[in-house]
Amino acid sequence: MYNYYFNLMNKIIALMLFLTLNGCGLGQQEIIELYNVTFNFINDTPERILIFGGCGFDAQSIDTELYVNPRDTLVVRQTEREIMRGDKPTTVDDFDLFFGSCFAIFGDSLKCDFGGFNGIRGIDNYEERIGHSSKDFELTYRFTEQTMEEAVSCEL
Repeated sequence: MYNYYFNLMNKIIALMLFLTLNGCGLGQQEIIELYNVTFNFINDTPERILIFGGCGFDAQSIDTELYVNPRDTLVVRQTEREIMRGDKPTTVDDFDLFFGSCFAIFGDSLKCDFGGFNGIRGIDNYEERIGHSSKDFELTYRFTEQTMEEAVSCEL
């Protein structure tokens, strides 16, 4: 008789644990909202810049390898970028820029603009942050001689 109650109690505990960890699953759905984002990368340096890593500009792949030629501008448009409702930004300044480790490499110098919220990873480093609507953002980042000087060795 003892084994019967012991097994029953274990099943009840397992069921309670499952329901607790899964939030009971009643009436909960993951809601995805779609955003449009335009990135303007302006290169004011004499170096060709590689934007590289897990930037997620392409809906098909998080991996990125884009070039901004010297004294040129690269415009990258993301349409229908999926964001979970709980993570949705309330303003353009709350927008989570990249899903992975996105960074820039300056020419052949092997100097990188990355880490934490430095360089292109930091929303505050964008000179223009425009919210055309609550789901349509435009961000402008300018690579300058100063940002190139402040970059660190890529060999960390």
